[in-house]
Formats: sequence, C-alpha cells, structure tokens
Amino acid sequence: MATRIEYKNKNGESITKEEALIIGDYIEITKEGNLSKIEKEIASGNLTYVTFFKINESIPEILAMFPNDITIKIMSLEQSFGSYQMIKEQNYFNGNLAFMGQILENSIGRQIFFQALSITNGNPIPGTVSKCFYFNKDEYYTFDYNSDGTIKSMDSTYNKNAGCWYLNDLNDLDGFSWSEVGSYYQNAEPITPV
Repeated sequence: MATRIEYKNKNGESITKEEALIIGDYIEITKEGNLSKIEKEIASGNLTYVTFFKINESIPEILAMFPNDITIKIMSLEQSFGSYQMIKEQNYFNGNLAFMGQILENSIGRQIFFQALSITNGNPIPGTVSKCFYFNKDEYYTFDYNSDGTIKSMDSTYNKNAGCWYLNDLNDLDGFSWSEVGSYYQNAEPITPV
C-alpha cells in the first residue's frame, strides 16, 4: 500500500512541506492508501502530540516510535455494527496509560457516542457518556448524561438554539423535537442506534 505524507495548517487547510516548515505550527499526516495512519501535531517546530491509528502494531511498538514527553493517542477499531464503528482511544504520556475511552462513529466518520473507560479495568465510567446528533458538520446537538443514564444537558450549535440547555428547558425550546432527534438520544443507553 502506498504511503504518502500530507501537511495541514492549524485551520485544516492543505499546505506544502516547505510552508509547514516556515510557519512551524502544522499537522503532518502519514497516510496509507486513503487512510490516516499517523497524525503529528507540531508547534513551533516541535512534536507535541501524536495520533496513531493502530491495526496490528503492539502498544510497546507504537510507544517506542515517539518521545515519552508528549501525549500519544492510539485509536483502534474494536468492533463494527452495520455502518457504525466502535473505536477504542488510549492516551499515553511518559509511557503510561493516562486516559481511555470508546467512540462510536457513523458511516461518514462523525462521532455519535463517547464514554470514558477506567484505565485500571477498562469498564465504562458512569456519567461520562456524550452523544451527538448532527444536522451538518457545523450544526449539532451534544447530549450529556448523568450517572443513572438520564439526560443532564444538551449543548447546541444549531441555529437559534445555540447554547447549553438542561432537560427541563428542552420541551420549551423553540424548534427542538424529540421526534426529529430520535429516542436514541433520550438516555445514555443504548450505545448503538437501533
């Protein structure tokens, strides 16, 4: 599979390697075929953060590729549910696991579910679930849930409802409708839409 390197500025716009080296703050993306394999964030010419998309590599192999004093985020596909993909996120710093979570992405790669996991046993941490309902890439609702799975709040970037809203505000919110959003978002479970 062909490997190529692309460069983007902090706004996500494609730039040349020469432009990247001049501006000093950029993202270097190593791709295998059309898929990102490694994304390196560079600030003032220094490597500050790495996202590695794991397939068959071991965690020790990946960690050995980069300096210890940066955050290394390792993303790995855990399971597919029809058009949805469950991805495990593990963040390492100084060679130690510092954070772990699970992400469910839809068929176009948008995150619709997130939950933090315990770094000691991998179990879901109650009260850390977020679900996103998208109107388009810039307009969406993000629902956060309490430890018992009920809705805590909704953050909105959508139209006139932009802002943070609590459960008792939702029914009175102009233009908000559970029938439009769907029952999947009314509770922390289920993880995958029906």
